[in-house]
Amino acid sequence: MREWGNSFVATPLDKSIQLLKASIYKYYPLPEEKIKVLQDITAKDLDSYIQSLYSEGFVEGIVLGNLTSEEAGKIAGIAEKSFAKTPYKPPFFQREVLDMKGNLGPHYLEETIAAQGNAALLLIERDVVYSHKTRAIHQILTQSIQEPFFSELRTRQQTGYIVQASGEEIDRRLFNFFLAQSTTHSPRDLLARFELFLESFVQELANKELTEERFNKIKDALIYDLKNSVKNISQATELLAHLLYLYGGDFQWVEKRLKALEELTYSECLEGIQDTLSKKNLKRFAILLKGKPTDSPLFEYQPVSSLEDFKRQEDYRTP
Repeated sequence: MREWGNSFVATPLDKSIQLLKASIYKYYPLPEEKIKVLQDITAKDLDSYIQSLYSEGFVEGIVLGNLTSEEAGKIAGIAEKSFAKTPYKPPFFQREVLDMKGNLGPHYLEETIAAQGNAALLLIERDVVYSHKTRAIHQILTQSIQEPFFSELRTRQQTGYIVQASGEEIDRRLFNFFLAQSTTHSPRDLLARFELFLESFVQELANKELTEERFNKIKDALIYDLKNSVKNISQATELLAHLLYLYGGDFQWVEKRLKALEELTYSECLEGIQDTLSKKNLKRFAILLKGKPTDSPLFEYQPVSSLEDFKRQEDYRTP
C-alpha cells in the first residue's frame, strides 16, 4: 500500500511513464487501480490463491548447452510436473499492444498531479506495416534524433533538466518517444516545442541532421552490434528465447535484420523518417502533466475573457 500510494506524489517523469505504459498496453493496471483491489484482499484470499496457483499451467522453455535431447526432455518433464498439474487449455493470454488508427489523431491526455513540476511526453507510432527494413529505418531515426533533441530542448532552450528522446519496438509496433520534465514551462508549451523541433528536424534532415556520412556511420554501428550481440552462453540463451517466444521461432531473424540494414539505402531511410515525423502522420498521443508550482516562475500565457477585461485590468498612461 505504501509503495503504490507513493505513486500519487511520483515525479512528473515517473507518472508520465506510468501513463505511457497504460496507454501502450491494453491491460496495464495503474498503482491507484491496484490499491483499490488490495484494500479488500484478505489473508484467506491469498491462501486460496496459493492453493490454486499451479492447478493449471502452460510451460515453455529453452535448454541450451552441452546436453543431449534426452537430458533436455527430462528437464522439461520436471518443469511440467512442477508447474502444470493440469494443462492450461487455449486460448492463452496474449498481451495487446496499441495500434493507433491513422485518421483519428493526434490526441492528448491532460492531467493535474500532486508532485511539483510539469511534464510532456509525446508518443509517435510509425504508420507502416512492420518489416525488417522499417525496423532498420526506425533504429537509425532513434539514433540520429537523440542528441539533437537533447541539445535543442535542454541545452539551447533550457526547457527542463530532464529531456529525452528514445524509440522502441514492441510486438512489431514501432514507437518513438519524446519527453521533458520542467519547472519553468507548461505542458502545452513543451508539446508545441516538441513539434517545432520535429518540423525543423525533418526540414534539415539531409542537410544537417542526418547527412549521408552520418547515416553510414550509424548503419555500420548497428550492423556491428548485431553481428557481435552474443558473447557468452547466457546471451545466446536470451537471444534464442527472444526469437522463440516473440518471433515465432524465426531463428533466421538476426540474418534477416542484417540483410535489411546492409541493403537499406540513404534515400529510403530519409523517406521513412520523413513519413514518421511529418504532420501527415496522425498517429500521435501526448501525455501532459501539470503539477504544483515551484519556486521557479512558470512561463505561461494567462487567458483573458475579452478585450474589455484586458483593458480594465491593465494600466494606460499618457506620454
